[in-house]
Amino acid sequence: WKYVSKHFKNDSEFMFLAVSVWPSILLYASKKIQNNYKIVLKAVKQNGHAFHYASINLRNNYDIVYEAIKYNGLLLFSVSKELQNNYDIVYLAVQNDSNAIQYASDELKNN
Repeated sequence: WKYVSKHFKNDSEFMFLAVSVWPSILLYASKKIQNNYKIVLKAVKQNGHAFHYASINLRNNYDIVYEAIKYNGLLLFSVSKELQNNYDIVYLAVQNDSNAIQYASDELKNN
C-alpha cells in the first residue's frame, strides 16, 4: 500500500469497494476514510477486527461497536466507558465470549 497514491487512500468510493474485499485495508486508509461511518461499518461487518482501524470517534459509535462485538466479544476492552456500561453492548459481548464480562462496567458486573 505504500505505492498506492493518496488519491485512492482518500477516495470514498474506492475504499468502500476495497473494504468489501479486504476489511483490514482500513489500516492504510486516510484519516478521513477511517472516520467515514458508511465505510467503517461495512468493514466491521465484514471483519470485526477492522474496528481497530476506525477513528476514535467511530470506535465509540454504538452501531460500529455493536457490529464489532458481534464478531468478537473481547473487543469490549477497546470501547468507551459509556459503552462498557451499555447493557445491550455488554450482553452481546458476553454472549459472544463469556470472558468479555471482565471489561464491563462495575455497575453491570454487579447486576
